[in-house]
Amino acid sequence: ENQVPFSYALNGTNTQVNRPFNYMGSNILTVFSNALSNYNALNLKAEKRLSAGLEFLANYSWQKNISSNGDGPDAYTQNGGTSIAMNTYDLAGERAVTPINIKHTFSSSASYELPFGPGRQFLNKNGIASQFLGGWVVNGILSLRTGFPTDIRTNVLPPVFNTFNVASCVPGVSMTVKNRGVDGFFNPAAFTVPGVTHSQSGSVVQEFGNCGRRVATGPGSKNLDSSIFKNFYFTQSDRIYLQFRTEFFNTTNTPTFLLPSASDPTLTCQGTPGSVCNSKNPNFGKLSNGQATGRQIQFSAKLYF
Repeated sequence: ENQVPFSYALNGTNTQVNRPFNYMGSNILTVFSNALSNYNALNLKAEKRLSAGLEFLANYSWQKNISSNGDGPDAYTQNGGTSIAMNTYDLAGERAVTPINIKHTFSSSASYELPFGPGRQFLNKNGIASQFLGGWVVNGILSLRTGFPTDIRTNVLPPVFNTFNVASCVPGVSMTVKNRGVDGFFNPAAFTVPGVTHSQSGSVVQEFGNCGRRVATGPGSKNLDSSIFKNFYFTQSDRIYLQFRTEFFNTTNTPTFLLPSASDPTLTCQGTPGSVCNSKNPNFGKLSNGQATGRQIQFSAKLYF
């Protein structure tokens, strides 16, 4: 990135002539040959094959995907991903969970045929009650996941020609607010603008933030699709029947909010050195992007023969 070490800022040699490529004033994209990717996961599966009208499948995974500067996932621009190192002279500080890391994921599907009507446990006779209460099937697909990680950045840069900086973390303070929502998700009190130190000549030098890369986790996602079927049987063998369907997509009408780019103002800590992150940016920590598709309901009919 054509940076100079932080020590140069302290001794006053952080000038153009001391840059590695002093004839170039712009930043240079550095591609490092050293990279590290470490992935560990726990996967659990539970399944019940169809019996007594019930079947279900459930999967849970816990994972941690860690990388350092230079590997593929860091090239994602969303969630704090970038192929540029914050500090070229401290690549160990680039080690963090990848922008695509999702800690917890759970998905399940189930189908249950209610035990009423001909051939079932209850009302196993032909009649009005049997025809009305029999043949009902309920189904559901549930998906849950935690959020993606992100940087919490700041627009205050150390004078070493770097392109971005991260905030400093306040120990013991939750990174998210208690009642998370659109108007407040990340907790401004958990982050501060990095402090300053002084050079040998007494000049004020902005420091790198101590939060590190991708320390915060954005909003998760919850989605339930469900349906109710009603089967009308025309023969005792159940080989010919008419099925009416009512299907609900996003049954609970729950929105999914997304993280913007890590350079978005809602993820940028602004203020004076040491101040909390909303002192000059009241939009810090709010959610600005999301999926707008709400609950959808559709009806259909199918004839099986």
